[in-house]
Amino acid sequence: MNKVLVQTKVKDLNHFNEHFKKAIEPLESSYPEWLFNLKLRALEQFNDIGFPAQDDEDWRFTNISPVEKTHWKIATKQSVQNLPEDILKNVPFLNIKSNRLVFVNGFYIPELSMITEELGFIGSIENFVKGDSDTLKKIYDESGLALNDAFCALNMALSMDGALILIPPNIKLSKPVHIVNISLSADSSIMSVPQHIISVGKQSNLILFETYSSYSSEATFTNAFTRIIANNGAVVEHIRCQTENQNSYNIATTQSCSGESVQLSSFSIALGGKISRHTIKSRLNGEGIESVFGGIYMASDSQLNDHHLVVEHIKPRCVSYEYFNGILSDKARGVFNGRIYVYPNAIKTDAKQTNKNLLLSDDAVINSKPQLEIYADDVKCTHGAAVGRLDQNAIFYLRSRGININDARRMLIWAFASVILDHINNQECREELEKIVADWLSSHFANI
Repeated sequence: MNKVLVQTKVKDLNHFNEHFKKAIEPLESSYPEWLFNLKLRALEQFNDIGFPAQDDEDWRFTNISPVEKTHWKIATKQSVQNLPEDILKNVPFLNIKSNRLVFVNGFYIPELSMITEELGFIGSIENFVKGDSDTLKKIYDESGLALNDAFCALNMALSMDGALILIPPNIKLSKPVHIVNISLSADSSIMSVPQHIISVGKQSNLILFETYSSYSSEATFTNAFTRIIANNGAVVEHIRCQTENQNSYNIATTQSCSGESVQLSSFSIALGGKISRHTIKSRLNGEGIESVFGGIYMASDSQLNDHHLVVEHIKPRCVSYEYFNGILSDKARGVFNGRIYVYPNAIKTDAKQTNKNLLLSDDAVINSKPQLEIYADDVKCTHGAAVGRLDQNAIFYLRSRGININDARRMLIWAFASVILDHINNQECREELEKIVADWLSSHFANI
C-alpha cells in the first residue's frame, strides 16, 4: 500500500485536504486491501471531478458553493463519545416497533440500536467487514456503486461506517428496519458520510425507514449514500424522512436496482436543511416490475430543496409511477428534475410522472423539469408539472361554511401534502408522517 500516493492525491483538493488525509490514512491498517484501494480510487475520482458548478445542467438551479467553501471537520469516533442522554429526542418513527440501527455522525452506536430479528444480517458495515470481507466485496461489486458523481465518490472515499442489511430469500421480517441518522455538532461544522447498503433476497419482504435528524441547531453537512438491491420477486417499501435543522446541508443519493417481478415503493419526505438535495436513481432490470416513487418537499425562509429523479426502464412490461409535491413560502426555492428513460427493448412500459407545486408567497420559486426519453415503441408514458397558489374559490367555499381564513388555508395546504402520503402502504408509517407533516406546517406556516 502506497501511503505517499494518498498524500499526493489529497493535496489536489482545496481546503478539505488535511481532513481527507486524516480520515483515510487510518483505514490502511484496519480495512482489507481491496476496500482501501476502492476508497483511494474514489478519492482520485473526486479529485478529477471536483464539486459540481452551476454550468452543469443537473446543478443549474442549486448553488452548493456554501458547502464547498465551508471548512468542514470530518466526523470521527471521538465526536460520538459521551453522547447526550436525549440524543434520540428529534428522531421520527421511534414509537413504531422496528429493528433499529442508530448512527451518529455516520458512526454506529450499538447501545442505542435494537435488533430483534437474526435473519440474515442487520448491522454495521464496519462490523461486517471484519468478519466477512469477501462477501462484502461481492456486494460492492454487484451493487454497481457509481463513482462518476462527485458526492458519491466523496462518500465512497470517506465513509467509515453505515448500515448493512442482508435479507436471505423467502423471508418476511415481522418488523420494519429503521436506519437512524443523527447529526451532532458541538463546537464546529461537522461533516458525516454514512453509507447504507441493503440487499433483499428473492421473494423476501422489507419495510425500511431511513431518517435524518439534528440534535442541535449547529451547522452540519451530511453526504449520504443508500443502495437498495431488490432481487426477483422481492417486495420493498422504503421511506426516507429528512428533518434536519435550518442550518444543515444534506446531499444524498439513493440508488435502487430491481430484478424480475419486484414491487418497489420509495418515498422521500424533505422538511429540513438550509440546502437539501436528494438524487434518486432506479434501474428496472427485470420484467414485470411495479414501482412507485413519491415525495413531499416543504420549505420556508430561504431554504432550498432539490429532488432529482432518474428511472430507467431497461426490460419490458415494467411500471413506474412518480408523484412529487412541493410547498414553498417566503423566499424558499424548490427544484424538481425528473427523467424517465425507456430503453429500446423496454416495450409495454407504463410510466407516469407528475410534479405539483404550491407557492405561498410572491418570492417563492420552483424550477420544475419533467423529462421523457423514449427509445421503444408500444409504451404508455406521461409527464407533467403544475405550479399554482391556493384556490381562492375553495377558500371562499370553506369560509362560507364558517371556517376562518387561516384555518381554511391550512386545510387546503394539508390536503395538498397528504395526497402523497396516501400512497404509503404501511399504516403506522403513514400515520406518523401525517403527524410530522402537520406539525411542520403548523410551526412554519402558522400565519398563512
